[in-house]
Amino acid sequence: MKAFATDEFCFTAYSDTAIPFGVGVVYGGAVGNENRPKIALPSATGFLFMGVSCFTHKQTGDSNDGFGVLNTTASAQYEIGDDITVKKRGYVWVYSEIAVDMDDPVFLRHTVNSALVPGNFRIDADTAKADQLTNVRWACKTTAAGLAILELNIP
Repeated sequence: MKAFATDEFCFTAYSDTAIPFGVGVVYGGAVGNENRPKIALPSATGFLFMGVSCFTHKQTGDSNDGFGVLNTTASAQYEIGDDITVKKRGYVWVYSEIAVDMDDPVFLRHTVNSALVPGNFRIDADTAKADQLTNVRWACKTTAAGLAILELNIP
């Protein structure tokens, strides 16, 4: 979800897997439908960070109202084949697995650890289960896990 009305850049991507809103996404290795970049959730170290999946309301003209679909855990997400809005520059609300401060590094989880899933953000590597990101910083301070603001400036 958009945090502030500032200079921002988003692009439309494609995925052949379901992508939740507000998670970090990475380059999926190939071009998808209609020459859109293919993105995926991170699954291993050494990924190319593309940005954060953002909710965008789209009227589709069919039974899908554009609000996304609730999965089995009642989390809203983009389904396979949906146009996915990815933010590369600007401020965005994301879920942080632990408390953050504005001078903490930003890491993106690529390996499951109990209930912690790929695509979430944190401030450390969690024993090599997350990679540090560049051109991204925390834009707020929190006291526990939960929503936090990221500033993205991905070229």
